[in-house]
Amino acid sequence: MSSNVSKQARRDAEEYARAQMFYGEGAGIRRKLITNSVASKVERMSGYHEAFTKELERQDMAEHAAAARKERRRRDASESLQKNAKSLATGNYANVNIVLLTVVGVGYVAHQTGYDVKVYQAVQKKVRDIRIKREARKMKRRMTVVS
Repeated sequence: MSSNVSKQARRDAEEYARAQMFYGEGAGIRRKLITNSVASKVERMSGYHEAFTKELERQDMAEHAAAARKERRRRDASESLQKNAKSLATGNYANVNIVLLTVVGVGYVAHQTGYDVKVYQAVQKKVRDIRIKREARKMKRRMTVVS
């Protein structure tokens, strides 16, 4: 068995395991595609089936499940962001997430009334105060260590 066959089997086993753990929109298509790809390689390449089976047994399914959850969350967030951005850009506010619409509305009103500048300045002052307190604590700790 060549190293090329075992390398392909390793990659395919990893993708196969990841596809098995994936869920949601497109999961069935993903599984179908990798299954057909593996079946084709089993027919064409000698030794591929044994290498694939061996590599599949070595896969950590818990790791693949965690990665699948992360990927699903990423895809869902991206899809939601795209939907909201498109709705805002086209002016179709009925399809915008209510929280986002509220934040945008409050931001617009704050900007029109000048409160955005006041809030910005208040936040900057708070950040400065926190930095000063942190530096004072650091200095105090240094002084106690030295003495």
